[in-house]
Amino acid sequence: MRRASKGIVAALSAALALCAVVAAAQVPPTAVPSAAVPSLRVDIRMKGLHARGQVRGGIYKDPNLWTDNAGIVSICTVMVHAHEATCTFTVPRPGRYAAAFFHDEDGDRVLDKNFLGIPTEGYAFSRDAHAALSAPAFERAAFDVPLRAPVSATMRY
Repeated sequence: MRRASKGIVAALSAALALCAVVAAAQVPPTAVPSAAVPSLRVDIRMKGLHARGQVRGGIYKDPNLWTDNAGIVSICTVMVHAHEATCTFTVPRPGRYAAAFFHDEDGDRVLDKNFLGIPTEGYAFSRDAHAALSAPAFERAAFDVPLRAPVSATMRY
């Protein structure tokens, strides 16, 4: 993750925030956790996906940096199988986290939008937190790590 360029991370953050005006985003395929730091695994099951493409997502720890490029702790890219996918993140320590996702159906690494800037591909937030015109509040999507219960997200189109 730390190796990703600021432009790529900023674009992912903007796309996941579902801003009305979003620059074209290219998302790196995966973050590489530091081998020197012990880490925890977080699996989030995605439901309600269309049949093809990839899910791309980011996980955040700091509520003040929720959907901000500086707040991304780990990212994932995973293929869709049978209308489902499981995104696996690696986080550095226990704590409270939240995740945001989009369904890259055509594999172009961009959250496609219509002429008004409204996403035409699916998006989701952990704990099925609902988004209206922007990302939901961090606490609505937040969960504790280590996980006490499975975390899921339902894709909205």
